[in-house]
Amino acid sequence: MCHGEFGEALGRFPPLLGGFDTLGSNDPVKTVGSYWPYASTLWDYIYRARPFGDTQSLSADDVYALTVFLLYINDVVAQDFVLDRETLPAVEMPNRDGFFDPDPRPDVPLGESCMTDCKPSAEIASRARVLDVAPDSTME
Repeated sequence: MCHGEFGEALGRFPPLLGGFDTLGSNDPVKTVGSYWPYASTLWDYIYRARPFGDTQSLSADDVYALTVFLLYINDVVAQDFVLDRETLPAVEMPNRDGFFDPDPRPDVPLGESCMTDCKPSAEIASRARVLDVAPDSTME
């Protein structure tokens, strides 16, 4: 209803598919297929925060159905893929290895910060695109 019949975007709501190879561009398209690193995070987000205006109204089965549909339209799983609590963790998202850059310093243990030789200032390299998806003041 909000994002279009096939997640293509509708009105002020962004697309839920596509965006492949755009994350490094000046106008990245962050979708299920291009941005999300884990299918379990997608499932949890839908379960806790969707649908807009009626959050947490979907059953677990509804959330699995919606999640597998979004994975299918993003070419992550086959049309006949069965998504459930056992198969969900095994889904490999296209951006699973690109969400965080590994620390190139082999001498710094994982989780520790280096506070030497820091840059004197930080610059804003880009800004997020304004999506304007806030609800109107009245909901029907």
